[in-house]
Amino acid sequence: MKSGTKNKLLGAAACLMAVGVATGGTLAYLTDTESYTNTFTVGNVGIALEEPGWALEDADDDGVPDEAEDLVPNEELTKDPQVVNQGVNASLAFIRVIVPVEEVTMIGDDGRLVKSLDENGLPLEYYDREEALDETAAHFPQELFFFKSAEDAVGTHVNNFNTSENYSEAMESDDGNYWIELPVHENFEKVLEDGTTKTNYNTKDQVPGQRVYVFGYNHALKPAEEDGEGGQIYDRTEPLFEKVQLKNIIENEIPNADVQKIKVEAYAIQADNIILSSGEYLTGFDEMADDEKLAALNEVFDIYINQNGTFDEDGSMIFNKIQD
Repeated sequence: MKSGTKNKLLGAAACLMAVGVATGGTLAYLTDTESYTNTFTVGNVGIALEEPGWALEDADDDGVPDEAEDLVPNEELTKDPQVVNQGVNASLAFIRVIVPVEEVTMIGDDGRLVKSLDENGLPLEYYDREEALDETAAHFPQELFFFKSAEDAVGTHVNNFNTSENYSEAMESDDGNYWIELPVHENFEKVLEDGTTKTNYNTKDQVPGQRVYVFGYNHALKPAEEDGEGGQIYDRTEPLFEKVQLKNIIENEIPNADVQKIKVEAYAIQADNIILSSGEYLTGFDEMADDEKLAALNEVFDIYINQNGTFDEDGSMIFNKIQD
C-alpha cells in the first residue's frame, strides 16, 4: 500500500518537472561563443627602371644629356635598361621600347648609298658610282638606332637584344636570365595620310613615326629581402641591351634641332595567383619551356593592359582615367 503511494508521487513529480521546462522559460539552448580575427596585409608590386650606364650630366640644362647631344652617324652610347623589383611580392616584368622611325637615305660603312633592303629592313643592294650620279637615292623608313650588346663591334649593324636567340655571354648570369620578345604586342595599325592604307610596325613594312618592341622576362623577380643590416636586397633583371648606335644616314636629313627620343617603359604584375583564361592559376612559370613562357607572358601582358589602359595607333600607352 505504501509502496504504491510512493510510485504515484514520483510520477506526479515527473509530470510537474516536465511542465516547468515547457512553460516556465527558465532554460534555453546551450551555447558558447569564441571569435578569431584573420589578420593579413595586402601586398604590393613595386618596380624601378634603372639604366646604370646612362650618363645623366646635362651642363647646359636643356634636357638632353651632354653625351647624347649632336650625335654623328655610327656613334654609340651606353644604355642598359633593367627592371628592379622593390616590392614585397614576386612579379613578372615587361619592357617596351619605343624608337623613332624616319624616312632617310641609308649609307654603308664604305660610303655607298643603299639601294634596297632585305625582309629584315637591312641593306641588300648598294648603288654603284655611276648610278649614284644619275639617280635620286632611295629613301626608306628606318629606325634611327640599333640596340646592341656591350661586346658588339661598331661595324655590327643589327639589333642584339638579350633574348634566348641572341643570348650574350657578356650578360650571362648564374640563373640564365634573359628576355622573351612578344611580337604579337608590337604591331599597331596606323592610318596613313591618304586615309586608306594601314600598316603594321615591323622591320619589313615600316612607316615614319615610331617602332615598338615588347619583351617579358623569363623569370619571376623575387620579393625584396632584408639584408640583415637594415637594408634591402632587390632582385633585378639582366639588361635588355647595353648600348645604342645611331644608324649611318645622310647628313642633315634629320634637322639638328630635332630631339629624338628612345622611350623605355617598364611594367610589372604580381607573379602569384594570376588566373589565366583556362580558369587555372599560372603556376611553375620559371620551370616552363620558352614557348610555354611566351604564351603565358602574352596572356599576362593582356591582363595588365586590360586593367590599366590601351595603346594609340602609334603604340603609346593611354592609361585608364582611374589610373590618373
